Amino acid sequence: MTNANIIIPEANRVEIIDRPVPSPKSGEVLVRLVRSTVSSGTERANYVGEVNVNILTNDGVARWPRQGGYSSSGVVEAVGDGVRTLKPGDRVAMSWTVHSQYVVVPEENAYLLPENVSFEAAALAHIATFPMAAVRKINAQLGSSAIVMGLGILGIIAV
Repeated sequence: MTNANIIIPEANRVEIIDRPVPSPKSGEVLVRLVRSTVSSGTERANYVGEVNVNILTNDGVARWPRQGGYSSSGVVEAVGDGVRTLKPGDRVAMSWTVHSQYVVVPEENAYLLPENVSFEAAALAHIATFPMAAVRKINAQLGSSAIVMGLGILGIIAV
């Protein structure tokens, strides 16, 4: 079985590369992605080669290859030793993933979904925490004035 991954090998170029399906280690879960959220700002920065928080460097030099994505949802396929809260077949939202068919994440980065939450909504769960943290930080109250600069996915969620 192969695992299609969306890879950015260099600026302004994207490829789909098959890699082996990873195996979960102790405390990890293997998940088949159903939905993966695209954050236009981060994905564009990765595509054109900007150095940003997802490509951590101390010297300011762009590193390649890159793989975008970080907020997704899917179905647990396998669990590593010691995993207590999830089992194969569970529907989950995930944080800090990549755009690929299968991902392995630590158990604490996969969140069990209620049956009434869609994969589409669940794939937004992690990315929604970023603007919501900003809203909490400014201590917005009903009737407060604020401005949201840009209406990408993060701006829309903030509004």
